[in-house]
Amino acid sequence: MADLLKIKLDAPPRFKGTTEFETFAKRLTNYMSISNSFYGFCMKEAATKATPIMETQVRTITDPQDPTNDIWKFATTLYYVLANLTEGAAYVIVDHVDDNNGL
Repeated sequence: MADLLKIKLDAPPRFKGTTEFETFAKRLTNYMSISNSFYGFCMKEAATKATPIMETQVRTITDPQDPTNDIWKFATTLYYVLANLTEGAAYVIVDHVDDNNGL
């Protein structure tokens, strides 16, 4: 994630749980993809799922371009990013995630 600091790009505005979710989700996906394009792929895949992605499932995702990518570490980082970029009703949802899985 250090690459994000090198670029000095501001994080997306906080999401409050209102109707602008699609814009927030796209900006967050783009923001996280700066660090690693596979992260954006994971976020887009997660968005298509009808049920939550559990830790055991996250640990089976591999990056075909870089098998050493730690996807669980990314999922945890994404959780903390979401915890810091949400407020109100949106934060309540993030706060109720038990395993710090941002996907």
